Amino acid sequence: MGEILSAQKAIGDLLVSLGSLAPEQRDRALEIQKAIGGRLGDILIGEGYVPQLRLHRALANQRNLPFADLLREPPETELLVAADRQSYLKHGCLPWKKKDGLLHLAAVQPDVAKAWAESRYGSRIAMHQTSPRDIQRAVASAFAMEDDADARLGLWHNHPALSARTRIFSRYYRFAPVALLATVFVLLAMNPGWMGPCLWALTVFYGVHLAFKTMLFIAAHLPRRPAPPLAPVQDAELPVYTLLIPMYKEAESIPGLLAAIRALDYPRSRLDVKLIIEQDDDVTWDAIRAAKPEDFFEVIRVPPSQPRTKPKALNYALRFARGDYLTIYDAEDRPEPDQLRKAASAFRAAKGRLSCIQGRLNYYNREENLLTRWFSLEYAIWFRYFLPGLEQLGIPIPLGGTSNHMPTGKLRELMAWDPYNVTEDADLGLRIAGFGQRTDVLDSTTWEEAPIHTVSWLRQRSRWIKGYLQTWLVHMRRPGKLLRRTGLMGFLGIQLFVGAPCLIFLFGPAFWVLTLGWAFGLAAPATPLPPELKVAAITVLITSIIQHIVFAYLSSRIMGWKGMKLAILSFPFYWILHSIASFRAIWQLIVAPHYWDKTAHGVSRFLTTPASSA
Repeated sequence: MGEILSAQKAIGDLLVSLGSLAPEQRDRALEIQKAIGGRLGDILIGEGYVPQLRLHRALANQRNLPFADLLREPPETELLVAADRQSYLKHGCLPWKKKDGLLHLAAVQPDVAKAWAESRYGSRIAMHQTSPRDIQRAVASAFAMEDDADARLGLWHNHPALSARTRIFSRYYRFAPVALLATVFVLLAMNPGWMGPCLWALTVFYGVHLAFKTMLFIAAHLPRRPAPPLAPVQDAELPVYTLLIPMYKEAESIPGLLAAIRALDYPRSRLDVKLIIEQDDDVTWDAIRAAKPEDFFEVIRVPPSQPRTKPKALNYALRFARGDYLTIYDAEDRPEPDQLRKAASAFRAAKGRLSCIQGRLNYYNREENLLTRWFSLEYAIWFRYFLPGLEQLGIPIPLGGTSNHMPTGKLRELMAWDPYNVTEDADLGLRIAGFGQRTDVLDSTTWEEAPIHTVSWLRQRSRWIKGYLQTWLVHMRRPGKLLRRTGLMGFLGIQLFVGAPCLIFLFGPAFWVLTLGWAFGLAAPATPLPPELKVAAITVLITSIIQHIVFAYLSSRIMGWKGMKLAILSFPFYWILHSIASFRAIWQLIVAPHYWDKTAHGVSRFLTTPASSA
């Protein structure tokens, strides 16, 4: 151990002698190494003291090895084997060229990789020093087609019934939902006597969903067995954490994003940050280069292919993840600084089959306008009441789009995300439950940017509703199997939390108009209906309105928000927008099921995390 530390101190001295490192930077890096352990080189890169390429050239000098610059002289293609590409990344070593009867290999740690290289290629080898960035880019360049195919088709090849790529509606039946709705309205117009049974059905349906949300609210407040406080993981024991950050045309978000990641209370030498952009997204690429991020930020460029979705980009980048755990952030996200530490502590303390920890989400620009206030209230209710209620009742949790913390190996076993599902997060949450794993909620908030215009909100919400419908239809292909894996409570919860909301939004306007018109004598059914139906419908509607206002008020109080009175009192009107988005979602599910409606970010005048992050 002493020899290793001595050698690592020597690399610091060598860099100082070469003029690549200031003596005070070397001393600071050695102090950090003494406190948390790890390789000095990783600390120097993480702190931004030395670029990765310069460090590994110095290591080649120290180890008396030639340096293999794989960017200027790529590996000979005939030496690379697609089946070995994960081994190249795992061992940080790959065959470079044949020369003078020897196979020359490039390695990040030649002394460590030599045993694997000899077992794979024999003893007639020559080792060269290279950098991790060279290895990653060489593998990505050589196997872009194979990695892209795996990202798109991996889940479908292994579990076709769990993939939205497997056709949900056949060519002949894809318009069946629209035809069914039209038939219902035509039959009602032709036979008004059916109005009573239909209104009874709507009233019961709404009443059951209302009771279910009330049950979640109560469950979230039930006394739990007090869990022991999470013991903080010491710096020396913190795992390497991968952050996957998919972006598309997000140049405006780059400065704030880099600042938010730098603000994380986590050793930078143990951060593996992947900035994931599309191959043709030169706007974001130029913004990243102009910002000059440290070398623990790594850009992954995704080859162009269909579907062009966030989950496909995540799947592609997952190939290059080095962390024991990983999470996903969007470009506009501002996670609380201690979030990674809390997640690491929660995983260490976890018992049972924990595969995911979902951080809370909310919006830092809630004060922008009434729409952003509604959106923030909705998310506060979702993450303060509904998800904890699901967790308490053992119902599968559909994940949010970001701040999902997962063991990297477990995610790969689950075949990661479905690139053909436009709410890949919700789908993964149900798949985690379907494979007998569980998701917990993390007491940490990530702040995001809410859409500030109604059109942007409708586009985003239509995609979410379309994705929830995709998820429900996919997992209900085999309802018996789903029931066996999730249990009765979990199965019913999926129906009411994932499948039912879209129907609630679709039939909502008809229910509201009929009930209110009947209640105030503005409209009377052509056929007399029983008075008990009138009482039931009005009771359900009024209770629903009160419930929304109460939930909004309580969530606003728990978040410590001021100036929300108008938003709270008008909160029931927010669901009119959901109805519009639901009709759009149904149409898109039919004509463009895999189309990803991109939400514009970086447009808010509020670009910083709020002072209160309760």
